[in-house]
Amino acid sequence: MQYINFGLYPQTKKAADVSIGTERTSFMYYIGSDGCMYEKVGSYYFKVEPIVWEVREGKNGTRLLISRDILDAKEFDSEKNYYADSDVRKWINRDFIYKSFTKKESDSIIKDTVNNGAGSVLKPDNEYVCEDTNDKIFLLSVMEIAELSKDERKRPVSDYALAKGASMVEQADCMKDGRACGWWLSRSPDSLDENFVDIVDADGSLNWAPVNDDLYGIVPALRMHRFKATNYSR
Repeated sequence: MQYINFGLYPQTKKAADVSIGTERTSFMYYIGSDGCMYEKVGSYYFKVEPIVWEVREGKNGTRLLISRDILDAKEFDSEKNYYADSDVRKWINRDFIYKSFTKKESDSIIKDTVNNGAGSVLKPDNEYVCEDTNDKIFLLSVMEIAELSKDERKRPVSDYALAKGASMVEQADCMKDGRACGWWLSRSPDSLDENFVDIVDADGSLNWAPVNDDLYGIVPALRMHRFKATNYSR
């Protein structure tokens, strides 16, 4: 598996020997005594670090990038499983993209048609599928997830995501590279009714959950034509 660093996001809990000053960046991050940026959640601080992405073959010669880790926790929507109008879609294409990428990096991400129709779900007769959307950042569909092995679906939970409410399961079949994994959201509606969405369990199994639960992790995905590892400061 190939990985690249692209963008920045709060991830690891601050080390005990790092002190936090009062100086803030334009993104309202704190500056630590180690010179790194930190975000505060409750009484804890989390280091802003490069986002690690898995690199996979995409459509039409592009590359599909999938976050290696669960980065945050959000509810899918407060009411229903209609992805086009969902709260999570708005958040990842507004707040997340602004927080994670410079303008130059954002401009390098392809704004592409995201398939949300019958071809994106495991049950073609699912009556809750929505129209296709045109996005830079998206959640994976269950059909895209089904192309991954069960082990490949496992996603470790970042310290920051855990602090934001993401679930984590510390048992043998829910570990990956020595780290505990958690549940994470797909963009696909479950066929049960409009109040449920398909998710991935901590062990990599497919499952479903209520749309308004906020303990499910966010694993963003995006497409690029070409890329390189990035190191930069804000």
